[in-house]
Amino acid sequence: MPIRAERSVHVVLIEDSSSDAAVIQRALSQSSSAFEFRVVDSAEAFESLLGDGWPDVFIGDYTLPGWDGAAALALAAERKPEVPFLFVSGTIGEERAAELIRLGAADYVLKDRLSRLPHAVNRALELAEERRERTRQEAELAEFTWVASHDLQESLRTIASHLELWGREYGGRLGPEADQLVERAVLGARHMHARINGLLARSPRPSPTEPPSPATARPPAVVPGNEADGSQRATSEVLAAIPVRDGAGSQPLRILIVEDNDDHAQLAHWAFEETGSGALLERASSGEEALDRLRRSIPRGPDPRPDVVLLDLRLSGVSGHRVLETVKADPLLRSIPVIVLSTTGSEADRVRAFASGANSYLVKPLEFERLVDLARSIESYWGEWNLAPYSTRG
Repeated sequence: MPIRAERSVHVVLIEDSSSDAAVIQRALSQSSSAFEFRVVDSAEAFESLLGDGWPDVFIGDYTLPGWDGAAALALAAERKPEVPFLFVSGTIGEERAAELIRLGAADYVLKDRLSRLPHAVNRALELAEERRERTRQEAELAEFTWVASHDLQESLRTIASHLELWGREYGGRLGPEADQLVERAVLGARHMHARINGLLARSPRPSPTEPPSPATARPPAVVPGNEADGSQRATSEVLAAIPVRDGAGSQPLRILIVEDNDDHAQLAHWAFEETGSGALLERASSGEEALDRLRRSIPRGPDPRPDVVLLDLRLSGVSGHRVLETVKADPLLRSIPVIVLSTTGSEADRVRAFASGANSYLVKPLEFERLVDLARSIESYWGEWNLAPYSTRG
């Protein structure tokens, strides 16, 4: 049975004896598969091969001058855990062989029984492929779990908040039975919300589907009139010219909400209206729209600069993470406070968000009353207590 039909198998031989290396290569040539070999005889040479994606399998002697096969196995397990490692040796005993298997070796073959080496390599490669496939399926399942849970929580927030608003508007008008039904529905939504959070706490967090660096970001915005001046002094002057709130509560807070869920955007607007502060709210329904809006708010730009951005992370198209990374990489935008307002508070999302420069991370509450409380807190801190850069307040 061919080991790999689509291309030759790349074998790294860890062997200090050229004659033994030649014997191993002849043994593998008995297989119908094609092989390419690289022979290393020192720790330095072996480590240099671990930096690329060439090896498919490692085959090592256990006894080597100056180091040993166990050390090579440990290094391979750390740097290339997906690549199987087999031992071919004439000095290894059964007890030591069992210990190496426990430490991660795929198999061992005695030098006087090399006829079974092609089968051992074939089996090791098959098992490695099965592990890769299992890892891929587990990652897909984790991603599905998180996406489904996020969508369920979004729907539950919409249901619970609207039921709460319905109860405030019509409670007592339709009789106690109707009030009780609404109350039970809200309690059911809270129970389901808690169950979903419990599921997420026990589920592995999927890896990010996009790299952290803002590869799709445009170059930093250029202020008209300063295109040819890239000096630090000019940048400082531009930042100093940014309009800021000049005193606690002297101006209404200008908020840009980046939210692609229409229901959640509406709930946020209602919550800030409920506070009675007169905050000026504007919505961007996608990451692309948010970046375009913010770039138009640079000094001497056509649009007013928001005092704070409320950013959902899971957006269609350009994600919230990408928006955050792009804003904080732009010297003319990075001073704008960005508050992540997400459905879930996963550790991976929090770590990435704060590493990208988020000023705060908040989880959307299930109940509308708590959303109003959250809106008041945002207005109080960012509108009254927080001092913006270059503020003229004393």
